[in-house]
This record gives sequence, structure tokens and C-alpha cells, in this order.
Amino acid sequence: MYQDIEAKRVQFSVYAIFFLVSFIFLLNSPQHPIRESAMFTDSGVFQTIAMAIRDGLLPYRDSFDHKGPILYIINLVGVLIDTKHGIWYIELLSLFAFSVFFYKISRLVSDNLFVNFFAVALSFCLLNNFYEGGNFTEEYAMPLIAYSLYVFLDFLINRKVTRWRIFVCGVCLAAVLLLRPNMTAAWIVFCPYIAAQLLYEKEWNKLLDYTILFLSGLFFLILPVMIGMQALGFFENFIDSYILFNLSYTKTSAIALFCCVLYFGTNIAFIFSVLGSVYLARDDKKDGSIFFIYFCYLVLSLILVALPGRFYGHYGMVLVPAIGFPVAAIVDYFIKNNNSWMLIRVISLSALFVGLGQWNSILLRGQNKIDEDTLKIITIIQNVTSQNDKISVYGNWDALYVLSQRKHATKYSYQFPIGQIRPEILHEYIEALKAEKPSVVVIQAGRDNDQLINKFLIDYKYKSIYSNGHKIFVRTNADN
Repeated sequence: MYQDIEAKRVQFSVYAIFFLVSFIFLLNSPQHPIRESAMFTDSGVFQTIAMAIRDGLLPYRDSFDHKGPILYIINLVGVLIDTKHGIWYIELLSLFAFSVFFYKISRLVSDNLFVNFFAVALSFCLLNNFYEGGNFTEEYAMPLIAYSLYVFLDFLINRKVTRWRIFVCGVCLAAVLLLRPNMTAAWIVFCPYIAAQLLYEKEWNKLLDYTILFLSGLFFLILPVMIGMQALGFFENFIDSYILFNLSYTKTSAIALFCCVLYFGTNIAFIFSVLGSVYLARDDKKDGSIFFIYFCYLVLSLILVALPGRFYGHYGMVLVPAIGFPVAAIVDYFIKNNNSWMLIRVISLSALFVGLGQWNSILLRGQNKIDEDTLKIITIIQNVTSQNDKISVYGNWDALYVLSQRKHATKYSYQFPIGQIRPEILHEYIEALKAEKPSVVVIQAGRDNDQLINKFLIDYKYKSIYSNGHKIFVRTNADN
């Protein structure tokens, strides 16, 4: 009785520490209520689409982007909670859930609190390296991946599983598929491996039961979303944007893929995880096969992250849940084998290459306040328009819609790089501008020499009222 109370007290203390660390870490987020700072590009797009949905428009059809629908639902919930800071509360919940599941993964291979905390601390250091301002698909996928890894590993190590866990694993896969499909390495590797193991053990009934439960969870989320999109009339737009557009967006060469593998894979925490998995797969007779399959998972995760061939740091967040199991296992192995000198070297190298300087950058990023030029542009927009007026920002700067609380004209709240991937988008955008004639057009710095937008502004008699890198034009004649 006393031991149970003490164990719960320790667990509560651990979770309280994780919550506090998550709160401090998210000083990185521009949406932080205490340290509000400049909104990052992609986050501005997602929040703009969430505002459009709130106002009765539909994603893909009325407001173009090419991420999964779950991301827009998350941002809609955030906008409904609080226009400025709602997303941050969801970020906090997501990061806290991730840290709890990550900790539970480390507990599967070590009951040493030092080992568990070291693994979690290393994960936060690696996450800070890839964070880039948050509100990304990868950030919300992290707790889903961590939970599923915990379920897979607990089954493989302890043969512990429940019907609820399997069902939720299916839901997690569905959510990740509806965020971005190239984050599904955990399910691609472990589901066939567990199925093969059950077949080898001739557990036919368990395999059938587990498969039905998993697929039930998968379709429990996917079917309502698909049916809802079809009922609302934008399922075809979803297919075109999320699947067809992304297929062209992610085409890459072998050289670019290789360079991305090096970019994302050459950090000390990931290398440590790969080498640890290889070492334990060779050395540990009992669980060697688990570490071998885990090595396969690490490699596939890295390949899928690099597959788009783009050096966007936030893609690397998908690798963060993957390091917990091998890091905890190899450090615990060193401790139990009295290899203290090796342990000291491992910890020192990890701290040196991953930790030092990382956490200082959190406070520095928090100082990234909204610059005076942006604030001036927002003030001008609000002064020359009413809340029901539409504006258009030419470039990729959707933060202006969010900060000014103005609706975007045309289907395209931003035009680059999507207009370079599909050139017809730019012509469709200009034709829509001619039809809608927004009250204000903002030209992002560096886009003022584009002939299409300049011809539109001249033909429809827009007047320049601000020019300082960025430019603001207002419509002067309502009859045009």
C-alpha cells in the first residue's frame, strides 16, 4: 500500500517536471502567451485556413494548401479557443503527451530514473534543433508516433497488450495519414513484424483479432473525415491538393535524397541511436531481434523524412520519438555492465554536440518580436479596411491575415512556391483577383517586379499607399 502511494507520488512528480519543461521549451513558439513573437510562414498559412473555415469557407476548395485535414482541424480548435494563443495551448498538450509516452518507452528497458531523464533530456535537445517555430504536422504527429511505439515495444518485450491499445494505434495511424503520409515508418515496420511473429507462433486467432481491432481504429477516424469531405463537396479538391499536388511537390533526385539523409541523420543523438541499436542487436541474445527491427525502423524513418528532398528542419521532428528506446537501452546496458567510463564518454559527447547552446537559443528566440514594419503594415490594413473586407497578400506571408484579422481574397492566400510547382495557379489567382477586386493588395518584398501582379494593379487602378520593401496598394475606384 505504502509502496503504491510512493510510486504514484514519484510518477506525479515526474509528469509535473515534464509539464514544466514543455512549458519552458515552448517559449520557442510565437504563439506563447507571455513571449508573443513573429509568426512563422507555415503556421501563418495553417491559421489563415482555420480562420477561413471558421468563417464558413472550406479547405482545399475555397482556401488552398496541401497539408492533411487534421492539421486544419487542430488549428481551427486553436483559433476557436483563442485567436492569438489558442494554438499554443494545443502545442503544450501535444508536447507534454509526447514527453510522457517517450518516458514510458524508456521505462520499458530501464527502471533507472537517471537513464529515463537522460533519454527525455536528449529528446528535447534534438527537438529544439528541429523545432523551427512549431505548429507543424510533425509536432502533432510526435505523440501519436511515441504512443504507438510504446504499444509495439511493450508487446514485443513484455507481451503486454490490450484491445483498447490496438484500437488507438489504428486511430493514431489514421491521424498521421491525415497529417502527412511520410511519417508512418513505425507502423510500416512494426505491424508486419508483429503479424509475422504471430504467424510464426501460429497465433491465428490473435492475429485476426488484432487486425480487426487495428483496422477498426484506422477507419474509425478516416471514414468520417472522408464522408464529411464528400458531403460538403470538397473531396475532389482534397484529392487534388493533398495527393496529386504533393506527388509533384515531393519529386526529388537521388543526389538530393542523399544530401537530405546526411542533413537529417548526422546529429549525435540519431547516430547514437543507430549505433546503439546495432550494438545491442549483435550483443543481446534475448532481445537482439527487437533491436534489429528497431534499426530498420530508424533507417526507414530517416529515408521517409529525406524523401521530399527539401532541407526543412522541422521535417526532422519525426526522428525525435525514435531515439528514446535505443538511447535508454544502451545507457542502461553500460550501467549494468559496469562500463562507467564508456557511459561518461557517451553522456559527455551527447551533451557537447547536442545540448550545449541549444537551450540558450530558446530564450533568444523568444525575443523575436513582431518587427515595426510588420506592425505598421497591419495598422494600415486595419485602418483602410473593415473587418468584412477582403485583402490579398502576393507572396507567402499569411501572418498578415491572422494578425490583421482580415479575410483573404481568391482561393490562394499565398502563391509561392505553389505557383512555381503549378504555374497555372498564378494565372488562376490573377483571374480571381479581377473578379473579386480586394480592397487591399500587399506585395511582399522581392515580388514587386512580377509582371502579372503589376499589370493587374495598373489595369484596375490600385494606388500605392506604402512602400518600404513591402508595398501596400488600395483600390481607388469601386466601379473597376
